[in-house]
Amino acid sequence: MLQVADLLNKNMFPDFRVAAGSKGLTREITSVSVLDAPDVDRWMRGGEFLIGSGYIFKDDPTEFTHFLDRVATKDIAAVGIKLDRFYHTLPSGIIDQANSLNLPLIEIPIDYRWTDIIETVTLFLLNEKNKDVLRQDIEVVQSLQMLNNEEDIKNLIALIAKDLERDMVVKAPRIHIFNHFANNDKESDNGAYLNVFDTPSLEEKPLPKKGIILANLSLKMLDKPRWVACYRIDGEPNVEVALILKDNEHYPSIRQNNSMWRIVSLLRFAQLDAVLTLNQHDIEKERFLESLCLGLYNDLDIIMHKANDMKLILPSKAFVMMATPANDKSTTKEQWKPQSSLSYRLGNIWVTIHSHKDRVFDWTTTAKINNYWISLGQNVESLLNLNKSYLQAKQTLNWIKEFKCEPGAYQHGDLSLHALLANLDSIPEAKELHQRYWMPLMEVKAHSKNTISLDIVAKTLIQVDFNVKEMAKILHIHYNTARKYVKEIEHILNIKMDSREHKIGLELAYYIDSHKK
Repeated sequence: MLQVADLLNKNMFPDFRVAAGSKGLTREITSVSVLDAPDVDRWMRGGEFLIGSGYIFKDDPTEFTHFLDRVATKDIAAVGIKLDRFYHTLPSGIIDQANSLNLPLIEIPIDYRWTDIIETVTLFLLNEKNKDVLRQDIEVVQSLQMLNNEEDIKNLIALIAKDLERDMVVKAPRIHIFNHFANNDKESDNGAYLNVFDTPSLEEKPLPKKGIILANLSLKMLDKPRWVACYRIDGEPNVEVALILKDNEHYPSIRQNNSMWRIVSLLRFAQLDAVLTLNQHDIEKERFLESLCLGLYNDLDIIMHKANDMKLILPSKAFVMMATPANDKSTTKEQWKPQSSLSYRLGNIWVTIHSHKDRVFDWTTTAKINNYWISLGQNVESLLNLNKSYLQAKQTLNWIKEFKCEPGAYQHGDLSLHALLANLDSIPEAKELHQRYWMPLMEVKAHSKNTISLDIVAKTLIQVDFNVKEMAKILHIHYNTARKYVKEIEHILNIKMDSREHKIGLELAYYIDSHKK
């Protein structure tokens, strides 16, 4: 760790001088940033040693004091000003303000280049970070060895929540942890907090990434509007941790960040350990099913022999099904998984081999109830051709994600039209079609006094297959108002809604516009 006081030692900058804020010399420095604009505080994340010449405040020193007020709320480590450029000495008002904020104000001699300071501090921080990463890895492994089961892990997280005095929600599916930990070291059934991962964000800000751990700050409506620091590892094994900040808190502290990173790392190790302890039969079964889907076998007798050894009953005529949470979002419910023994995981995707007769099952209802996307590959008459069904299911799933389809079950043919429409704008005639049937609606939108813009009306009308009554219901408007909007669209585009050609033109123009966006 690098503290502000460390800047003054003989190995770093012995000729730096503390002009004010000496009570804040124990603040931790996590990075160096140059003071290049009056509103640079907007981009601070905390822990910065902010250096500059003071040029931007030379004509209005009082603005400098306001600036110090703002950066102090962002947990800036210190502010360094190079003297004899635009300030020979710092004004007394600025000194007094820094002292009142306990914000270290450092005087930097004129002969220092910014690169000298940035390079020295950054190299020190990198060396410390490498030591810290190694130490944390050792600590995680040691902690994992001491934790015998999920209850031990829960107890540890509960203690951390109590120590940080913040509520936390932790999700680690592989070790069956999905709990809200209150800041009094007790588990809680606070539903508002437990739904934190699925609650829409009112506002979002990025947080520093650490290795494979992603993080962001979200303002969410829980029991009241609260800022939530969310940390996660995508892929397998999935880990999500949410730190619920207190009222009037807008950013997690460095200590809280470090604690969350350690928890996520610990949970990742614990889940990997759980995966590694799968019995050998399960590992061999998953490897066999994956190889079968990838088309690595060219002898049906070998396939059946291996299946018999594993006590698996393979259908002679089959298809491949893939399933994944819709929109790649987690859910507060226990995630659905196939009941078939012929299933294996591919990241957050379930891959299952089904018999032809299973195709009649109502997969759409299953997908919608569980908020899943399900893709069905083609039927094949021999297991030697199963790779064709696998590749088709995979492409269909990619299309589902690309076109942001609703939760449901889809076959390749269901989305072929979407794929065709998605490439429409590459056709020369597409530009003319878009200009003819869609752009006039966008041009009217800029100065229209309508409550609902005509492009939204047209989009909704297309989505309900030009049923005006259904469109009125969706837009919550009276039927007569809906008909008035339709008449206005007809007038602006010079079309008739009872013309099949005009409806096709409007629909194609809408899809071209959607793809352009």
